[in-house]
Amino acid sequence: MYRIITILSIALITLLATACGSQQNSEQSYTLWVNSHTTPCQGVAPMDCLQTHKGKAEPQDSEWQLFYSTIEGFTFEPGYRYQLSVTERQLAPKDVQADASSSTYHLVEVLQKIADASNQLTDIWALQALNGEEISTSENTINQHPVLELDIGNKRFSGNDSCNQIFGGIETLTDEKITFGPAASTKMACPDMTLADSFYNALEATSSYKREGLLLYFYNQQGKEVLRFRKVD
Repeated sequence: MYRIITILSIALITLLATACGSQQNSEQSYTLWVNSHTTPCQGVAPMDCLQTHKGKAEPQDSEWQLFYSTIEGFTFEPGYRYQLSVTERQLAPKDVQADASSSTYHLVEVLQKIADASNQLTDIWALQALNGEEISTSENTINQHPVLELDIGNKRFSGNDSCNQIFGGIETLTDEKITFGPAASTKMACPDMTLADSFYNALEATSSYKREGLLLYFYNQQGKEVLRFRKVD
């Protein structure tokens, strides 16, 4: 009988030790990419979140995920994409505060800090040429002349097509590529919609871009210039 009790006691101690071990904080190290701009997100209240990707290979646009926590020791500077070495400490349930992340993150090393050329697009751009033809501004005010405002941080665009206000989302954005989602607009009926329709069609056909100083060029899939803008001072 004494032997049976001893065996049961040892088994119980082992089980309790295993359970207690599973409650301890665990830690792992890995490579974490941080995108060049934050994006609005919803935590306990509306906030701006980093966009991150776990892994050594630089992520594609579709692979970024919202990051609701902070990285101790890391200072984020908009306009730069980062490759970080971090440690993640998974907290035991008893150590997780209400409405807080179940992990804490610590910066080990900044492996790369890469300037993101796409952030140079955030601005207001006035149309200068459409399908290679210069657009006259002699008879237009800035409110009537086609204008495009890009908000890279929120991946949104807005502007004026020469008749109506337009707005929508940026679907693809890299250092060279850009594509736009369908544009919504106000519903004014102007006497001549030729410019407005051509502007919309060119925007829809845009596949890539290039910025040179105050000029911004949009190209279609065949590499033909469809829109050329000048930065509005």
